[in-house]
Amino acid sequence: MKQILIISILLSAISAFAAKPNLAREFFTERCNSCHGAVSTDLDSPVLYGQKKEYIVKQLQDFQSGERNDHIMLGEMNEIAKTLTDKEVDLVSTYLSNLSPCDYPPKDSGFAGDVKAGERISQSCKKCHHAWIPGLEVPTLYGQKPNYIYKTLNAFKLNKRKNSDEMGHQVKTISETDVRNVSAFYGVNMR
Repeated sequence: MKQILIISILLSAISAFAAKPNLAREFFTERCNSCHGAVSTDLDSPVLYGQKKEYIVKQLQDFQSGERNDHIMLGEMNEIAKTLTDKEVDLVSTYLSNLSPCDYPPKDSGFAGDVKAGERISQSCKKCHHAWIPGLEVPTLYGQKPNYIYKTLNAFKLNKRKNSDEMGHQVKTISETDVRNVSAFYGVNMR
């Protein structure tokens, strides 16, 4: 009898774990997909597929606390994040971090910039944004929408986005042309 109970508990735990990806996918589809999913290629919202879990968690927590203000959707993301429980933040950040950026449909946005010049500028971005260091709360930039990168860099530059002192410091001296070019470089390097 005891063995049956143990097996029953184990099977129930395994099925709950197996159902978690479906639960996470359903949650994302219902709550996030319209801005961050495959249907949002024309919006300036960020691509979250394949982002680091630590980064997604930090951003959602920063939206919740007001440390980060939504400069793209005029504060709507702050309100959405405040409704999320810690369990939901963990669920969606785990789900997204396990997706491949290749799952996000590429689209030519027509963003103008010199990709070769952007590649040269990106060398200074590599120490943080190309590293997969556990616990490093910075996003990967490859495949991000160029309009989003452009607006985000300018928000840091103009001190409208303040949840990373390091980024604020890094972009202070970058010219408008360089911001445009590095945004174009990462945007065309989808994969």
